[in-house]
Amino acid sequence: WNNKRKDGAVVYDDILTGEYIVDKAAVRAIASCAKLKHAKIALVCRSGYRSELLQQALVEAGMECGNVYNIDGGIMNYYQDGSLPSTVQSPGVTFDPTVPGACDHLQYDHVKGMVNASIAVPHLPIGVTFSQGLIDLKEAISELEGLRRLKDAGIKRLKLFQSDTDILDSIKQVYSEEVSRGEVIVQMQNVDGLEDTWRSRTDIQKRQLEKFVPYKDILKYMAIGNEPILTAMHWAEYNDEELPPLRDDEYSKPLRLVQEALNQLGMNDTKAVICFSAQMFINTYPPSATIVDPQYETAIRGVIDHYKDSKAPFFVNIYPIFALVGNPEQIPAHFATCDSSSGKPPLYVDGLEYDCLFDSMYDGMVIALRKLGWDGEVKVSETGWASAGHEQANLHNAKTYMNELIRRTQMSIGTPAFPGKPIEFFMFQAFDEGGKTGSDMERNFGIWTQRGGFKYTTPFHAEIGHSRVENILAREGNVTGTSDTDVEESVATQSFRCIHVILMVATMAIMWW
Repeated sequence: WNNKRKDGAVVYDDILTGEYIVDKAAVRAIASCAKLKHAKIALVCRSGYRSELLQQALVEAGMECGNVYNIDGGIMNYYQDGSLPSTVQSPGVTFDPTVPGACDHLQYDHVKGMVNASIAVPHLPIGVTFSQGLIDLKEAISELEGLRRLKDAGIKRLKLFQSDTDILDSIKQVYSEEVSRGEVIVQMQNVDGLEDTWRSRTDIQKRQLEKFVPYKDILKYMAIGNEPILTAMHWAEYNDEELPPLRDDEYSKPLRLVQEALNQLGMNDTKAVICFSAQMFINTYPPSATIVDPQYETAIRGVIDHYKDSKAPFFVNIYPIFALVGNPEQIPAHFATCDSSSGKPPLYVDGLEYDCLFDSMYDGMVIALRKLGWDGEVKVSETGWASAGHEQANLHNAKTYMNELIRRTQMSIGTPAFPGKPIEFFMFQAFDEGGKTGSDMERNFGIWTQRGGFKYTTPFHAEIGHSRVENILAREGNVTGTSDTDVEESVATQSFRCIHVILMVATMAIMWW
């Protein structure tokens, strides 16, 4: 996908000369990808000619000739008299495979198998946070319609910020038979007797967890806290107090009690977790120097020990937008948004190339946790970019950031320190939250507006399909001025095979323990 062009073309016409141009940046990106070095790559266009030019460019850029194939004849010859031909002639100059260094063309008996295999693309590890608690109800899309919008977009991993089971009933209603084990987070606040609840497993079972037993097949994680360290920091700042020291079992004890309660309720496969913020990490540049702040280290070690026993992953929230807003002179905007089309050179850090702040932050967090003995998975429970409320919070930056993360996951790029594996993450947020307090930026993290209109295109919007897009735009109104052309800019879509739900219980509970 070429971000410099609306159609995303990598090979395109030069309007002045009429000749085809192969985008050099795209070629470099593909040729430099370590995971693709030994992959078999098939290229295709309408006639087979432009894909042949790309084939030549990739080989010239250093890819192995035997690993890069041009689908001979292109798509226009895919069907011939209603049948699939065994071979076709390319209208362009065809390489002779007998010549040393020449590249092969695929015949259509090979192509058919490849196409059939590509239909069953495994789901990407990407979800969306969904909550209507802070939406301005006068402008809000309904809960059921919001879930339908997510389903239509192919999104089946959900992180919720609602503690009632009504939302879980709605999920089952909308997704019906597609619901399978997944990841849901529900947040509960200001619950009476919360402190006692955490002190007694019986109370936890009866007062907090029993109601979720009927939904255990869709609950993979239950988060009992969201950014507790950041919340405590804000609380101390608001009250002009020093941040109290954390007890060694500040987080591990409630995690253990909840997990034991889940196990007793027959929800052994649902894992108790906490979603931590970036504030627990310091010395974040270079990534290799990142550590967990010593004042939190013992408490985090306790979490790590518990996760090793429970087989749960470690969840972190990553927001490069806040780093950019807080440090505009030190952090380039193209680096914060991971803009691969900026033309700017990458940063060389720790002997690695970084062109994305998210990658740098993620690598630093993983490295810091490994210093404390964690060798398990690190998943991102929230990341996103606001589209209003600050000069850096705009539609262009939001679209660039979210689409870059999705693209990198689609290609299983990973990060410089941990290449070749897609990072599991939840996009924050599905819809804008007009009823949220705080800055205007905080109210504008939605991928969709409160009414369900498109703010910018992503692969998830493309999943809806053009006819569905037209229906939505006609019914809800195109409140952001997004055109059908914008919708068609979206990159190749992916199919998600199961719904994932994470359950979040009160942040304050683990603070009060």
